Amino acid sequence: MSWFRRLFSRKKRLEKIEIPLDKLDSWLDSRAELLKGKLKQQLINYTDVYNAEVADIEKNLKALETAELKNKNVLPKVKSIMEGNRNTYVRFVRSFVDRHAVPDFEKIDEFIKVFEEDIEGLNKTTGKAFYVLQEFFKDEVNRIAANIKRMDAAVANMKKELVKSDYDKILELKDNIIRLNEKLKLKNEIKEESEKVKKENDEINKKIDTTERFIDDLKRSAEYEEMQKLKSKLEDTDRKITDHKNMLFQYFSAIERPLKKYKHMTYDYDKIVEGYLDNPVNALVKDQRMDIISVLYSIKKLLQSGELGLKDASLNKTIEIVDKLDKKYLQEYLLVYNRLKQEREIILAEINKNTIDEKLAELNKKLEVAKYQKERSDAQLNNLKQKMNRFNIDQIKKDLKKSLEITGFDVRIID
Repeated sequence: MSWFRRLFSRKKRLEKIEIPLDKLDSWLDSRAELLKGKLKQQLINYTDVYNAEVADIEKNLKALETAELKNKNVLPKVKSIMEGNRNTYVRFVRSFVDRHAVPDFEKIDEFIKVFEEDIEGLNKTTGKAFYVLQEFFKDEVNRIAANIKRMDAAVANMKKELVKSDYDKILELKDNIIRLNEKLKLKNEIKEESEKVKKENDEINKKIDTTERFIDDLKRSAEYEEMQKLKSKLEDTDRKITDHKNMLFQYFSAIERPLKKYKHMTYDYDKIVEGYLDNPVNALVKDQRMDIISVLYSIKKLLQSGELGLKDASLNKTIEIVDKLDKKYLQEYLLVYNRLKQEREIILAEINKNTIDEKLAELNKKLEVAKYQKERSDAQLNNLKQKMNRFNIDQIKKDLKKSLEITGFDVRIID
């Protein structure tokens, strides 16, 4: 067990305390202050070593830069190769040193990680130049290599102190507390949004209930009952009109063939005949002079003379229908038709005066809109509920509580 564990765990049984979540971070800082101070002191010893090597390596780099060849008879090509590798080696080493100055205590952990990654890269990029320079400036490059090795050892010792002190666990605890606070903040925001949507949902439900009650009240009103009677009466009248029209349609349908033949034989009443072939009821309404009587009289004569080509039963049936469609029948038919149409107009006028349908239509539109809003509101509430269920805050607190035992306390976190 590290000295930090011994520092915070002198009692065998953990002391129980309660700490508000928003105070936990500052409380942890206060508990770690002693650790921080002692750890800083330990690290200073190694940072001093590191900085001393940095100063020394710069001196050795300058010495390498100015060093002259002992053998003056080296071929120009070989000398050129040496110069190229010396420049490369000095440039990479100096760049590495410049980029890895020891930072403040709070950033030391990141410094160590970056240093460990980059020193491997330095060894790879300077490896060839190092071995070439061994042939020319062995002492100079070995002194620089020794500087780098001692810098690496100083950083390794910093890392050991950090690990031994459990300081990384303190940082992890602080990160966990930050994440917990962020999750709680987000959960509270979702909770507030849920409450807002729930309130809106309740208002929508009230609107739906009120509108449905208004609709039910209208459907029990005398005005609604009167409208239903008028609609029933209108349907009955429309049925009578349809039946009445169908009767005339059937008669003229039965004599359609003689009418068409007559139309092609004479042009005296071709427009009249065409109208009755198309719609006998409309044609009769428009036929104020009753020209159809003359047409039917002529058709009967042609039937009897055999000019229209009908025989036996078909001929007799057709003559029977033509006889039925006399002036008296058609006038009486028209009177009944006009009376029914007038009755229908009177009923429609009464219906138009009754405003119950407009009231119901307006209320049903409001109800439709409210139900659509309700559907969207329910979906939004369900979505927010699913988001809330993703926050396992109790488990996070439980894990954090266990981790906090490193401080020597059994901490109960209060929201």
